[in-house]
Amino acid sequence: MPVQLTDNIPPAGGAQIAPGEFVAFALEPQQLPGGANLTFAFVCEHRFKPPLLELNARLPIYHWYVGSPPPPDMPDASHHFAPDPLPGQKTDDYTLGLLFTHCSAYRLRITLFPQRQPLMDTVYHAQAPTDHESVIFTVGT
Repeated sequence: MPVQLTDNIPPAGGAQIAPGEFVAFALEPQQLPGGANLTFAFVCEHRFKPPLLELNARLPIYHWYVGSPPPPDMPDASHHFAPDPLPGQKTDDYTLGLLFTHCSAYRLRITLFPQRQPLMDTVYHAQAPTDHESVIFTVGT
């Protein structure tokens, strides 16, 4: 079944960043029953190991960053990844994979910093526990 979307801010699909800028990702489970866990992965198109993989995760909001390091007072500032484009390229493609086995909805917010420019604010609603969704986001340098 297709996953339904509620776009508060339609997806930008990507962002160009300059030195000192970074893209902040915030993933919030919307409907996670007590005791249930969620599973998601944030991967780069050409890295062997996923930068961020959460199996059986149980946090209210997950934060991670791509680009320049965020200030240390940002939530989960240690979850920072420098863009790593292939030689000769100026963009790096990332994919967020969402599984809805225990969590029937996720809210994904993507913001460009330090401007605090919202790039995306979307809620993904599953129709069945077997649903899954992939969100592709490109970071250009």
